[in-house]
Amino acid sequence: MIMMIMNIRCLIVDDEPLAVEALASLAGKIPELVIVDRCNDAVDALQVIHRERIDLVFLDIQMPELTGLEMLRSLARPPKVIFTTAYREYAVEAFELDVIDYLVKPISLERLIKSVNRYHDRTNKNGTGTGDKEEEVSRTITIYSDKKTFKVSTSDILYVEGLKDYALVHTDRGRLITKQTMKNLEKLLSPYDFIRVHRSWIVPYHRLSSWTSHSVSIEEKEIPVGKTYRKSVMDYLENKTNDTGG
Repeated sequence: MIMMIMNIRCLIVDDEPLAVEALASLAGKIPELVIVDRCNDAVDALQVIHRERIDLVFLDIQMPELTGLEMLRSLARPPKVIFTTAYREYAVEAFELDVIDYLVKPISLERLIKSVNRYHDRTNKNGTGTGDKEEEVSRTITIYSDKKTFKVSTSDILYVEGLKDYALVHTDRGRLITKQTMKNLEKLLSPYDFIRVHRSWIVPYHRLSSWTSHSVSIEEKEIPVGKTYRKSVMDYLENKTNDTGG
């Protein structure tokens, strides 16, 4: 299946020009992020939001005239927001405003990718849910591998294999090596019908061809089910089978 990947139209708001440039440079490494504008104060940012279609705002908190928190509260229908700040103490107040994430400077590329994946997760969950089963499992995540950021459709993923210091994401088009932990990948993929079956394996339900209480099969690959995961995996598979009438 060919999948259309939509760009995320972004606005960066920060009163420190160097912080704006640093974030824009990081964002430039994530293909779907399109920086529509950059503002050094919240007042200018409000004008941009009213004038342009903005999907996501990277918003500083401590700014003159109007803080990021005050700016967000002033909007009746705000875009999605990721706070970018040097201050940790506003996190609770920020998440009460239903923001996507709260990034503390300096921001790493790996942490930014995680936030973008949270944006995808939130927007996918807020979808209409009217698509067919193939569309439901066909979402996009971003994976940092070999100094590049890749957009990967979850429907293309065969399985994830955990190794000592990194993970291998096996797809129909090859494999990607990433330093994301299995725990992070499990959290990222679980909304799209992926389940961890072993300390070193995560699999998608929609690619399973058969299973027993000790292993699952995807095409010609047999993957073990760990003893500590066995009950939760069997319960999950039973529920999925009942839901789909299989």
